[in-house]
Amino acid sequence: MAVAFPDPGTGQEHVLPHVSESGFQLRAVWVGREIAVIHPPGRPERFEIAYDVESGQHGLGRPHFAVLLLYCGLVADTAIRHGYPWALLGVGVPLAVVMSFVLRDEIRLTRRDAARPIVAVPGRVAAVLTSVHDDGESVWTSRAAFITFHTSEGTPAVGRLRADPKDPNTKYGADVTVHYRPGNLDAFTLDLADGRGSGVRDIAFVALCVLLGVAGAVVGALLL
Repeated sequence: MAVAFPDPGTGQEHVLPHVSESGFQLRAVWVGREIAVIHPPGRPERFEIAYDVESGQHGLGRPHFAVLLLYCGLVADTAIRHGYPWALLGVGVPLAVVMSFVLRDEIRLTRRDAARPIVAVPGRVAAVLTSVHDDGESVWTSRAAFITFHTSEGTPAVGRLRADPKDPNTKYGADVTVHYRPGNLDAFTLDLADGRGSGVRDIAFVALCVLLGVAGAVVGALLL
């Protein structure tokens, strides 16, 4: 995949292959798709795909991580000095608040997707990539199937799926049916039932996190 983007200083357009495994991972690509990229000043060849245009512009990643470490240290210190109920409050309250905002966004996105019709188009498994990972202590293997298809408008696209060795739909050369919602091609699926249930599962998981945060805060308050 080659990505074209302008140099913010000179306006010169760079057309470079995407070889980095870090950064935001795209699940589907097609010619003309607009994406955000970030790179060190003067080093466009080290670009990475970003979640949005604002990602990395203000260099807040490390400060945010430092604040998180500081907060975790304060919670741990308070728990040691005053007992674990304070730790439950220190963890439960922020978790419940943050995940409540996430739950609101998940519900909004799920409702938006549910209002869009599902489109089915023919596709084909063009490649199956097997990767071996070794972290020094263990070795594991992952497989990804790359699906080629055309949208209902005729735009050629390539998508990536986790490949199950036992799933005949992810065998090399297999003809498949791709299901997607217009405007959300990244969420394409080969299993229509799985695609419909993914939003519900996401909401259920986030709601469980909210409940855990509330429960931790309530228990901590009661034990004070």
